Amino acid sequence: MIEAKERSGTLITARLATDYNRDLLVVPGSIFSNTSKGTHQFLKLGATPVTEPADILKVLGLEAKTETKERSDAS
Repeated sequence: MIEAKERSGTLITARLATDYNRDLLVVPGSIFSNTSKGTHQFLKLGATPVTEPADILKVLGLEAKTETKERSDAS
């Protein structure tokens, strides 16, 4: 969930997801924004905060690939 007002259809869908034991990932927003109040409610209830792409991969049980670049010594 990215944005949700205190009373919105998004919250109904999110609540259903938790009723079906699905992971709920939430992107935290500004504490001053009305469109973040719903997402913050779910954070208080234990939703997984997403602050970087690795958070999503972790929930999915995937590992991030890291690219290693080889240095060539041109000297």
